[in-house]
Amino acid sequence: MYLEFEVRRVLCRSCGKVKRERVEFLADNPFYTKRFGYYVGRRCRTATVQDIAKELKLDWHTVKELDKQYMKVQLTKAGKPRPKVIGIDEISIRKGHTYRIVVSDLEKTRPIWFGGQDRSEESLKQFFDELGKPKSARIRLAVMDMWKPFRKATIAHAPQAAILYDKFHVLRQLNEAMDKVRKAEYQRLTNRADRTYIKGQKYVLLSHRENLSPEKRQRLKTLLAANKRLNTAYVLKEQFAQLWEYRRESWARRFFEQWRASLRWQRLQPFEDFAALIERHWEGVAAYCRPENKVALGFVEGLKKLDFAANKQFRIVTVLLDPKETDETARRFRARYLAQYNRPGSEAGWTFLTGSDQNIRALAKAVGFSYNYNEVRGEYIHPAALTLLSPDGKIARYLYGLEYPEKTLRLGVVEASEGRVGSSLDRLVLYCFHYDSSEGRYAPIAARIMQLGGAVSLVVLAGFLTILIRRDKKRALVESTAQ
Repeated sequence: MYLEFEVRRVLCRSCGKVKRERVEFLADNPFYTKRFGYYVGRRCRTATVQDIAKELKLDWHTVKELDKQYMKVQLTKAGKPRPKVIGIDEISIRKGHTYRIVVSDLEKTRPIWFGGQDRSEESLKQFFDELGKPKSARIRLAVMDMWKPFRKATIAHAPQAAILYDKFHVLRQLNEAMDKVRKAEYQRLTNRADRTYIKGQKYVLLSHRENLSPEKRQRLKTLLAANKRLNTAYVLKEQFAQLWEYRRESWARRFFEQWRASLRWQRLQPFEDFAALIERHWEGVAAYCRPENKVALGFVEGLKKLDFAANKQFRIVTVLLDPKETDETARRFRARYLAQYNRPGSEAGWTFLTGSDQNIRALAKAVGFSYNYNEVRGEYIHPAALTLLSPDGKIARYLYGLEYPEKTLRLGVVEASEGRVGSSLDRLVLYCFHYDSSEGRYAPIAARIMQLGGAVSLVVLAGFLTILIRRDKKRALVESTAQ
């Protein structure tokens, strides 16, 4: 659909220039309205720019610019960040080691800053300068990898903040050490038959045993039986993950000392180098043991504030996307989530499921959930969304985002239950509100509020008129009696 209209051009008497009338409903790209631009931006929250451009038959750069305009509006609505727990990481924007820094608010689960010229201390300093000293002083925890410029910049501008090294990056260093041992063993062995066991087994050695398929488990078993040094290295790698299960730093330290002592006489130089790295950064690794440094699960935190309870007013089904995940993995995830939810009697109302790739994809397609596997990074890429189903299995609502406020969850459950859950007040509020996917919350509907206000006004007016009529009848009755 095309809209054609005339735009007035005015000669300014002050500057002598010809200026064009500004039309408020147009986007920065004058060929599209702001409303259409916001629609494109909302779609880009759950799909790639390329997919949206193909669907709407637009140029890639056009969609990108409309998405940028939408994001500017969202940033204005979000206001200035006041983070207490931040995550610092770098992202490569093109080949050739060209990096930018991303800082996220881990409590609100959203990025708050993207910038810098590289991943240097000076680039991160720009974030703290933009944030300001008062807000920097509010930061109590900074989660990062073991990149020294990030640590130095944080200590310089937020000295009160505890530094926590991300578990993922620490284990990545350990996996690199494991791979170096594998390569060294391959070079050491001269027998072609012995080399056959090692060749092509990189990801089998780097994966946890419970995440492997039966075929790969057998290959791992054969490899470890054939090479003693790789077997020792693999056992040490698996044992190290236990470090993050300790709740006291002293216990974690004792475990690390014992783990490091077991490296003696093993001739595993990459593991010794890794142990030395952990020793140098021990304070940032051990910070994970302190309860105040645990980053909450946003979805569970929203559930905890909800008056409704799992297994009473609703049920939760969590499906693990990776077909390699086992029942044991699902049990560990379930135990973690239930421990944070901490609602007695809800165990039967929260189910964690695993399955084959075919069944998982069929279920995802049925509920309109799309995802892809990134083979380079070895992880699944998918939108952050919660699917709410009605009692008869129909999709009632999608809630977008990583964090769900209590009011949004409550109205979502009431809407999905089709009036079977919640109070009359909840249903009245739901009548006047609708879910705004761009905001990630329920927003008021002006027309329905006006209708409800008009209905209330009519009821009040009818009541007032009823009182007046009754009073007049009573007065007339008294007058007739007196005569």
